[in-house]
Parts: sequence; structure tokens; C-alpha cells
Amino acid sequence: MTESRGAPRRRRPLTVAAVPVRRPTLVSLRHKQRSQPPGRRSTRRQRAAYKIKKWARWKGWAKIPVTVGVLSLLATLYFTSQTLVATQRQSGATENQVRIAEQGQYTDRFGKAVEQLGQPGAEKVDVRLGGIYALQHLVRNTSDYQPTVIKLLTAFIRTHAPAEQSCPRDKGSKLPEDIQAALSVVAQRDPQWDGPGRLDLTHTCLTGARLFHANLRGADLSYAVLFHADLNGAELSDSTVFHSDLREASVDYTRLFGVDLHSTDVRGVDLSKVVGLK
Repeated sequence: MTESRGAPRRRRPLTVAAVPVRRPTLVSLRHKQRSQPPGRRSTRRQRAAYKIKKWARWKGWAKIPVTVGVLSLLATLYFTSQTLVATQRQSGATENQVRIAEQGQYTDRFGKAVEQLGQPGAEKVDVRLGGIYALQHLVRNTSDYQPTVIKLLTAFIRTHAPAEQSCPRDKGSKLPEDIQAALSVVAQRDPQWDGPGRLDLTHTCLTGARLFHANLRGADLSYAVLFHADLNGAELSDSTVFHSDLREASVDYTRLFGVDLHSTDVRGVDLSKVVGLK
């Protein structure tokens, strides 16, 4: 029997597939509570606890000790460098102060030695000797004073031992003690610190002078009296001995390169062992 066209159709019942519902577990609830920040209605304590937990889970905590160590090392290096710079500056200032103090001491010593050298009279010979040796010690400490000291001592020799008629010319004569001391200081100097100019020993009375291995290279000995002087092994190259008196002088192995003896009185002098004489 067929249904009539006007009769309503029957609808088939819909079938709904059962979908399993996942119930929240305690672990998931705790994780949700950890991951989600507290809402506006949460208490201040809950928000503080959440911030603490968040900071505690931060992965950068493991790098903090390394970062702190690097920063500490950089800070140490910086302060060490600043300390070294300050120390160097202080050391430089100290050196300058020491140098200034030394210059002041040298000036005082030079002035005192000059004062001693100018003491007249035979009874003051020991004072003059002290001044001469003080000048020698000063030159050994600082070469800056050598040109001045050498000029001072040569002037002292020319003034106190002039080649006058009273200059002795006998074998038994010797130089005064202070003149010999001044001449020895001049002869034992280091010529490289002499400065410009020549040794001026012109018109000097140097009878019986002890100039063994003396360095008088380039000296001007014109009109000087060197009677019976000991010049063995002395350096007299390029010196001027114009009208000088060298009678009876000892000149074994004396260096006379570039020296003209034509106007020099060399009577009684054995020139056979002289070095450099043409």
C-alpha cells in the first residue's frame, strides 16, 4: 500500500556520536594555576606569589654567576689600571722632586767648593785641597758640571802657578800640593764631557809636574814650563807646545800625534820612545 502524496514523511532519528569528555585532573589544574596569572579578584599575596614563582622559573638565573664574574673582572681591571696610572703619576712627580733636590745639592756643593778654592795663603792649602777634591767628586756624580769645573781648575792653575822668572827650573823642584791636585783632576777627567773649547794651560809653571798617563789631548801648553816633568805614557796628541820648556822631561811612550816641536825646548829629552812624532 502506497502512501499518499499529501501525507508527511517520517524523519529518521539523528544519531550523535558519543564524544569522551576529559575531566580535569589535579595535575592539569595545578599547571593551569601555574601558567595563568591571577585575575583581578586575586589577593595581593597571590599576585606576589605568582611573581616569585615566575622569577624562580626564569632560565636566565643560570647565566647570572657568569655575568657577575665577568663584570667583577672588568671592574677589577679598571680599578687596577687606574691605580697604576695614579702610581705612575705620583712616581713621576716624586722623580721630579728628587731631581730638583739633587740639583739644589749640586749647586750648594759647587758654591762651597769654589769658596774653599778661593782661600788664599799657605796656611789654607788644606782648605783649597778640600775644594779641589769636592769639585772632582761633583764631576763624577754629574757630567753637567765638568766644563765649568775644568775651566775653573785651569784658571786656578794659571793664576797660582804662572810661568814667570821666579818659576824654578831645577830637578829637585816640585809643584805645590794644591796645584798638583788641580792638574791631576784635569788630567784624569773624561774628555767627552769637556764641551767646546780647549784646555788652557798657557803660561803656566809646571816644573816637576806628575802627569803619568795624563790625558791632555788638544791642550794649549804654549809658553808652559814643564821642566823635568813626568809625561810618561801621557796623551798629548794635537796639543800646542809653542815655545814651551820641556827640558829634562820624561816622555817614554808619550803620544805626540800632530804635535809640532820645532819651537819647543827639548834639550835633555830622550825622544826615542815617543809615539806618533814625525
